[in-house]
Amino acid sequence: MHDTMVLDHPAYFGTAFRWYARLTFGLSARSAHLVVTPSEHSKRQILSRWPSAMVKVIPWPVELTSPKGDRAQRNRRVLVVASADRHKRLPLAIAVVEAARARSGEDLGLDLVVRSGNDEDALMAAVRGNEGWIRVHRSVSEAALSNLYQQAICVLVTSIDEGFCLPAVEAAEYGTPVAHAGPGALPEVAPFDGAPSDVLMSDEELLVTRVIDLLDDSRAQQEAERLRQHVRENFSPARVRTAWLEALEAVRCK
Repeated sequence: MHDTMVLDHPAYFGTAFRWYARLTFGLSARSAHLVVTPSEHSKRQILSRWPSAMVKVIPWPVELTSPKGDRAQRNRRVLVVASADRHKRLPLAIAVVEAARARSGEDLGLDLVVRSGNDEDALMAAVRGNEGWIRVHRSVSEAALSNLYQQAICVLVTSIDEGFCLPAVEAAEYGTPVAHAGPGALPEVAPFDGAPSDVLMSDEELLVTRVIDLLDDSRAQQEAERLRQHVRENFSPARVRTAWLEALEAVRCK
């Protein structure tokens, strides 16, 4: 069970999916010998609903190689990789970069790599009139996506919640830092060195501040290196493989 987001934030999802989740999630969690989920956040949410479930955290594996790209040669563009669903809040991503452009005085661009979702109309309405600095990419090849990660100054995540967030760990492969407001599993997946006052900011204010912070190459390099170290220590294929073997053995012995 990746997450319980549809139950935690039902207004962001369609009626059919909400009913499907209500009918099947609890039944599955209560009847399973073991529930596997990718984050401690998701584990807490699952147990808050089904306390008797046996839950084990096994994150997605990430294999890091040498970071690709030279920081000094990157474009001044922010990257978002997400579905065009309401819970991803892509219009917020546009508002954040627009505010960062105004406050920093830099001609920042935004690359939106999106697949279809339930908030397409709101997304395209937010893009309209900003085509000069926003590019929307669909059906992107692996090579093209790799290049976008490699050239971005940061990856921006604006979701209302996350059960894990693959784009955040994929960014580590390219030495690209991640800006987020800390919902759900994001602090586990991509820790960000925020100040205590962050809790007093709205998501938009915090995200604008973090994007502007990452315009500084030394700060961006520091955050990128910290992300890579965190991913290497916590999401290595060897560690994930061991966790799966332990889970399978636990189920076998039941």
